[in-house]
Amino acid sequence: MAPRIGFEWRTGEEEFLRFGATTNVEAPLSTPDRERWITLVLLRSVTALLVMAAATASAAFSPAQQQRIQVEQELAAILVMEQQAWAASDPNQYKALVDPQVTESWIGQWRGGWGTSRTAFGGRRLLLLSAQPLSQDFVRADVQVMQPRINWWQASVQRETRFYRRAGYTWLRTLPPAEYWGNQLTLETPRLSLRYHAPDAQAVTAAAVQLEAAYLELHAMLGVEPPSAAKKIVVIVQPELVQTRSWAGGDIELTSPLLAQVDASQSDADYVASTVLNRIIAHTLNGERIMNAAQLQNWGLFLSALRGWLRAELLGLPTPWRGEAQKVFVTHAAGSYPLRLADLTEFQVEGQPGRNTALWRYMAAETLLEYSVARAGQEALPALLDGLSETASWPELIGVVFDASEEEFVAGWNRYLAEEYGLQ
Repeated sequence: MAPRIGFEWRTGEEEFLRFGATTNVEAPLSTPDRERWITLVLLRSVTALLVMAAATASAAFSPAQQQRIQVEQELAAILVMEQQAWAASDPNQYKALVDPQVTESWIGQWRGGWGTSRTAFGGRRLLLLSAQPLSQDFVRADVQVMQPRINWWQASVQRETRFYRRAGYTWLRTLPPAEYWGNQLTLETPRLSLRYHAPDAQAVTAAAVQLEAAYLELHAMLGVEPPSAAKKIVVIVQPELVQTRSWAGGDIELTSPLLAQVDASQSDADYVASTVLNRIIAHTLNGERIMNAAQLQNWGLFLSALRGWLRAELLGLPTPWRGEAQKVFVTHAAGSYPLRLADLTEFQVEGQPGRNTALWRYMAAETLLEYSVARAGQEALPALLDGLSETASWPELIGVVFDASEEEFVAGWNRYLAEEYGLQ
């Protein structure tokens, strides 16, 4: 295994590098490009000294290892430049680090995935996890992205697989050429037909096994007859940007994990499996008439908890931020215990009306679902679905599904919270 050397980059208050237009390798270097060139030459010199020092210490590096170390140092410098571009919230500075052949839609996806607040951009941190030269001028890199959360449902740490091409004295973020992906391949299971390309083969193969079992178990848990096996669900993992997040019963399309922002807690296979199952769950619930506009208004938060709980039960993949939500819930619920059903929509985390309040309410709804299943068993889920589609209030739902009064049900929920979450 190649030795791993890590480096920590720090910059002072002074400006590390000014950004100019995209480098034209045929023209004389402008001042910004010359500064970038000098930076990278210095980095190469430092890398060479490190390699020499390691060799002196009898740690032999092969030419391939030397190339990887050099590329890692150069990409680390590029990430510092990108981090400063984010802090400045200047799209021109950012685009100077991107291949001119990349379309505006992709640039918008890379820049817009976390919102538009300059304060939030300034908190963005990038860490190079690894770099794999695919040729002299083309590199695949794994980058960790740490960002203050813009939306309550986002995790703070994401993982991106990136591609860079050499352009003169620097590296530009780019997209893989068509030949990298190769021809489309197909994997068939009894219920699914998965279309993908060779670089995604490992992730798709692993996800297919999980999805086939989860699909059948989902319908069994909800008491819903699965569609005929003669009509398979077609899943297409695309080497392009797919922005559709819903599923209306046709093909399910999603962006390749090699081009997507993936929660750091998930593997590429987890990303494929959870993305596809999320859409199947939503479509199934919609088919049971509980995802229409009226019912979403009545039960929206509880349905979100139901979807998260189902995904965790079927794939073993809880919502990436669930641990944080549980901590927020336990910390702030203690002062309001015993809880009321009204807290699901009225509770406010003191001084934190945004993200933490949303996390608290989501977790409260999930614990209520957990208690419902603990009280009546999974076999009660079909009745719960029927109740959600036919009722519009908690007292009515509790009476129809659990044959109990609101007071009795809420008292049981609070006992469950005491036993499982230590509330008192």
